[in-house]
Amino acid sequence: MWGGFIDLIAKIPPSFWGVLVGAVFPLIGIYFTNRHNARMQGRQFKEQRKLNKKDVEISLKKEIFLSAIEAVSTGTKTLAGLSDINRSYDDCMSEFLTKAPAITKVYVVATQETLEGIAKIEAFISSAIIDLTSERMQLEIISGQTNRSQKLMEDTGKGRELVLKKMEDFNEKRSTDQIRLEALEKEFAYLLKKIKTIKRNLENYLAI
Repeated sequence: MWGGFIDLIAKIPPSFWGVLVGAVFPLIGIYFTNRHNARMQGRQFKEQRKLNKKDVEISLKKEIFLSAIEAVSTGTKTLAGLSDINRSYDDCMSEFLTKAPAITKVYVVATQETLEGIAKIEAFISSAIIDLTSERMQLEIISGQTNRSQKLMEDTGKGRELVLKKMEDFNEKRSTDQIRLEALEKEFAYLLKKIKTIKRNLENYLAI
């Protein structure tokens, strides 16, 4: 069996073997070239994935840090706004309460050193808000009392001027109604005393 096969091969012309070898070697070269290129592309793909992942991480950190910085900036503005009692408390706090959660996101991506800094900033803002809120409540109470006292003094002053005008009319008419005169004098004295009391209370409010 093998002898016949060998005889068959021996009958093949040498030119055939030359063509066969000439065809095989380029194929081998193409195979190894493609294999090398495939490996290189695989490495490049892995490197590109690493770079893309790093770019995404950098972009995410940048977004988180920028949002946190904006929230901290808003927090400092809020501290200034709390001192303005002409603005409502909700109006002062609304923007910061909306942006404050961005600060906590830093804990996901920040280093230990950065986390310690963020924790100090958070503690400062929170403590300052609590202190200013307490002071603001006292100021609002004093402001309310002051406004009411000023309004009461204004109304009492108008009442006093009205009584004074009645007394002037009484004198101009040369009236002899002593009961009427005494009533006007008592009312005038009462209003004058009331004004002094309101003024004293107002000074006490402002002295707090």
